[in-house]
Amino acid sequence: MFLTRQLASQQFISIIAPEVKRLADVNIIKRASLALVLLDPSVPYAPGEKLPILFSGGVKDEPWAKPYDEFAQAKAMISWRTGLSSRVVQQTMPHLVESGDTVWWGSVVLDGLIVAASGVMPEHDEMLALYFAGACRARTITLMREFQEEQRANNYSADFYPQ
Repeated sequence: MFLTRQLASQQFISIIAPEVKRLADVNIIKRASLALVLLDPSVPYAPGEKLPILFSGGVKDEPWAKPYDEFAQAKAMISWRTGLSSRVVQQTMPHLVESGDTVWWGSVVLDGLIVAASGVMPEHDEMLALYFAGACRARTITLMREFQEEQRANNYSADFYPQ
């Protein structure tokens, strides 16, 4: 209810895209290129099911040299399947790696939010995925708090969250 494609898009445009460009400008990351996906946290993993992408976005300072969007989706699949970051799976739990998994890491799981990024070094992909997950979580917490304050002001007029 609170986490929507529009909310994610706003967080990406206002926070992540400018940050990617800034990090490239100060040479923390090697280029201002990033693909990012956020999965719908209401959809549980089911073998053979399509990745439930709620939002995907990208930053390109030049045409991508590789299919970073596909890599981000592959990283997200690892996290959706395991409930773990792709780094944790690849570096500490190789028994969870499956045939066809990407060799790259850069996805996170934060309070049920699965975000994956690709385009720079894996540690920076992971950092930006975590930043985006945190930004989305913070915004939804703010919206929840505002809803609850409105409910208190109206003597708790709603028994259920609106559709």
